[in-house]
Amino acid sequence: MKGKTFELIERKLVWGDDRILYLDKDSNLKLIPTNFTDIYEEDPFIAVSNGRCDITFESLVNLANIIKAIKQPGKA
Repeated sequence: MKGKTFELIERKLVWGDDRILYLDKDSNLKLIPTNFTDIYEEDPFIAVSNGRCDITFESLVNLANIIKAIKQPGKA
């Protein structure tokens, strides 16, 4: 499909995923993930971080536990 142009019918969430509805050459309605198209906008964090992150999952879990403990004093 690279390099082809289609008439966009609608962009919407379908089954929790961002999808594009378009008409193919035979006027059949088709559905594809938005990230398969040039309409897809890359997540700004991923673009700036170049796919890297200094925070680990374990660090985020520990931070969440600290915040929870602060919100519930005496239940640490």
